[in-house]
Amino acid sequence: MNALLSSEFRRFLARELLLVLVTAALAGIIVGALIAAAESKPPDPLALRFLPEWIQGVSFVVLIGGLVLGASSVGAEWHAGTMTTLLTWEPRRIRLCVAKATACLVCVFAVAVGLLIVFGLAMTLATVARGATSGLPDSWFGSVSGSILRTAAAATFGSALGFSLAMIGRNSAAALGVTFGYLAIVEVLLRELRPEWQRWLLSDNLVVLITGRAQAFAGRSLGGAALVLLLYAGVLLLAAAVSFRARDVT
Repeated sequence: MNALLSSEFRRFLARELLLVLVTAALAGIIVGALIAAAESKPPDPLALRFLPEWIQGVSFVVLIGGLVLGASSVGAEWHAGTMTTLLTWEPRRIRLCVAKATACLVCVFAVAVGLLIVFGLAMTLATVARGATSGLPDSWFGSVSGSILRTAAAATFGSALGFSLAMIGRNSAAALGVTFGYLAIVEVLLRELRPEWQRWLLSDNLVVLITGRAQAFAGRSLGGAALVLLLYAGVLLLAAAVSFRARDVT
């Protein structure tokens, strides 16, 4: 299993899409920090005490990045036809699926944490140069760390969602289409037709996870939202493994 895991980690980290997304993210962080510094001026300068909120503000982009990486990590295998080749080396499908999912989720979490730390450092430098660094509460560092970890956890959930749907649908585009269709159509309809179900919706629980605070519209605490998302991720990954084991690979 160790050799298989090591192989899947190397395979994931060698993907061109990962390099492209990380490069684009770093470029965006640099440009964003420079713009923020340039526009920081009295009476409304950048204030370092708002760094946790700034990190949460980029959570949607980080979440989408995790979704795309998760979907492409397995969708590319189906598209290129290399899944059959992999199975000649490792015919135990559940074992292979677990290794792929583990590599995907761990790498997405680590990359998300790294990029968010870079974002925090860039915004800190911009604030030191052109903003206000006074008035930091005692809990500031903990709030920053919590925002980074929760946002990275949301990205990891997105990668689990993308991975599972791409494994079931054998296509990255199908995974992305289903996800955006669900969020844009199904959840909107459910909020209107079944408002009592809102506490079970993905987007509402993700908001609670990212902000770290219970939201009145979601009706859940942080721990409750995390458990719901963990349950959804587990069910989807299990469905992906069962589908991969049962269906023919051609």
